[in-house]
Amino acid sequence: MTYIMKIRSLLLISLFMIFSSCIKEKETNRNTSYNLINQRGVIKIFVCTRGCYQYLIETAIDSRNVYYYDKNLPTAFQKDNLAISFSGILQTDSTMIYVAAPNDGSIPDFKARNILLYELR
Repeated sequence: MTYIMKIRSLLLISLFMIFSSCIKEKETNRNTSYNLINQRGVIKIFVCTRGCYQYLIETAIDSRNVYYYDKNLPTAFQKDNLAISFSGILQTDSTMIYVAAPNDGSIPDFKARNILLYELR
């Protein structure tokens, strides 16, 4: 090998090591900060307009009420003020929560962080 080829090889190996250390692996561990395990909450109904309802999970975190939205909440749990225990993975996106307007339309109120529930009782 010539001197230039040795330097190129060393440079390529160095670059490979630098770039491979920068790649983040997707966490699938159940004990991450994005996991809520055995939390207590209450189902709250938000009326968007006549016949439109959004069901949120209300829970207290650091002495403030926080709302989470699960788009696949089972029908059996779609009851206002229903006390629940849940575990789920917080998603990186959120859903706009609407409230009814005086003209029977709906207006945006706030965003609730999406959650993927894997245990609900």
